Amino acid sequence: MRTNRAAQLMQTSALNLMKTKIHKTEITLGPLTSTVIDRARWAGEDDFPSSQLWADEIEKVLNFAKIQGQFEHYLSALSASTSQRDSAIAELRVAFFFHRNQFDIVRWKPIGQHLKQGEFLVRGPSYVDTFVEVKSPGWEGQLSDAELKAGRTKQPKYLNADFRSIASWERIQFAIDKAYEKFSPDKPNLLVIVDDLFINLKYNTEIRNTCQASII
Repeated sequence: MRTNRAAQLMQTSALNLMKTKIHKTEITLGPLTSTVIDRARWAGEDDFPSSQLWADEIEKVLNFAKIQGQFEHYLSALSASTSQRDSAIAELRVAFFFHRNQFDIVRWKPIGQHLKQGEFLVRGPSYVDTFVEVKSPGWEGQLSDAELKAGRTKQPKYLNADFRSIASWERIQFAIDKAYEKFSPDKPNLLVIVDDLFINLKYNTEIRNTCQASII
């Protein structure tokens, strides 16, 4: 009886702690998001999810993964580290986008070139299967070796009075090179880049693309 009572007290304390955190940020978490956070090794490292809108979006994406039979498969990555979490969410959000736009996910983790896995195969109204690879380059990849050694990745993305020169196209090229290694040789291929760089990819990346096109 005492053991059961102690277990109940521990569960009550844990629930109260979760309620306090949610109350402070005024965010209500869905059951699947709560499952991820309960297991997360990254819990407390950032403000994920940082708003109610983001929390609701995440729950929708995780519910889609659950319906697709993929939630358990992604759970380890979602709870491992912040970078693995963000990459997993990026993959699921892209799949969810296709699903909502009349593209069926016909296979998860298809095998491409050199026996390397892609994210999924999508099939649209034309019934053509497309091999999809999702890359999510982060701002951590734009840090110098000195910053990495100094532990800059453990600090927020943006710091007061922090300034740097940025060439976002380098991360695009890196993503292309990595994806090209696994593209399917017998299907159309699609690379989707979901970035978290210091400067969003919509700014000035066309300059480098134009230069490359003129060289080719």
